[in-house]
Formats: sequence, C-alpha cells, structure tokens
Amino acid sequence: MESLEKCCFACKEIIHVHAIRCRQCGQPQGWRRFVNSPTSVVALVLSLLSIAATKPVERLFDAQRAELQISITGGDYKTAQLMLTNNGSKPATLVAFEITSKATTNTKTWFLASNADGEILEPGKTYNIRASTDESIPKIVEAERRAILKSKYALSDNCELIAKYIEATGQKVVRVQPFMCDTPPEKGGLHPGKPGIPIWYLGQE
Repeated sequence: MESLEKCCFACKEIIHVHAIRCRQCGQPQGWRRFVNSPTSVVALVLSLLSIAATKPVERLFDAQRAELQISITGGDYKTAQLMLTNNGSKPATLVAFEITSKATTNTKTWFLASNADGEILEPGKTYNIRASTDESIPKIVEAERRAILKSKYALSDNCELIAKYIEATGQKVVRVQPFMCDTPPEKGGLHPGKPGIPIWYLGQE
C-alpha cells in the first residue's frame, strides 16, 4: 500500500504526501519549490528564451521564411557570375541585384539585370545567375589575389553585392554580401606599375 506521508524537503517534518506546503515551516513542496523565488522564475524564463532563440526552434516558429545565401563565383567588368541558394523553408521571388562600390571617393551603385529576375527561388535549390548592365561594373578580385591584398596591404572588402527579394509573406528583404573588387578601367582599374594593386589603393599608401 502506498504511503500517504512524506518528509518536507526543507525541515524534514512528516507531512501528507500531497501537501502543497509544509505545515511546520511553510515551504512549498514538489515542483512548486523550484519557482517559489523571483530568482528561480527569472532563471526559468531566461532558459526558455535561450532555447527559443536557437536556429531549429526559430525555424519552427518562423515557417514562412526564405534564407538566401549568395556567393560571387566570377565575372569581368561586364558580367557578374553568381551562385544563389535558398536555405530556408519557403520560396522567395528575386527582384533585383545591385553592386555598390566604395573604392572611389564617391560611392557608386550599379543596377544589374539578371537571368533570374522575377524567378521563384525554391527552398533547397541552387541557382547559377549571370547579372550585368550596359556600363562597366566592378570585377570581383579572385581569391588568391584577395588573400595577398589583405595580408600584405591590409586591404578590405570595398564593394557590396545587394540582392533584393520578396518573401512568401510579401515582406521585402535586402541581403548584402561584401566582396573585394577592382573598379572598372574608367574608374581607376589596376595600377600599371604594380601588378594586381588597384589604383584606388594609392590614396591609402
């Protein structure tokens, strides 16, 4: 037969097994003792918030979301070759690409047209995209030269690729991907006496 008595966890007084509080010391019993103090309640709330902030839980509560990952795979002064992957759980509609350069004294923006403008980007799929405009655009610095320019000359990314798209919910989103670029020849280009060094860098020496 199951006992109808137990010991209070605080004072060890014999109390009823289903007692909510100890008749001797007044301490809550069972699970209630863990949320008796404000500190315990705050700790519990913070723990729940930290769990809710993790990626799996965030995606569970944010199902209507696309997550676009953009990389620049190559190109020249006329065309940018891009790879775009939707790592989210919902599709998105691509609106446009832009390139912004801070390599000159004045920031300039190029508005690009691509073969994927207006296309629905399905979750889990990767798209190879070509984007261009009528005028010359900044060209991505290849990985090997970028590493040298960063380590030897302490250069940083001086261009941004901007992707604009619309979520399935209708929300407009802007994704920015920094990269190192050579400005078009008419905007500076490369220094003829220092192979691989952008002319825009001379003002920083």
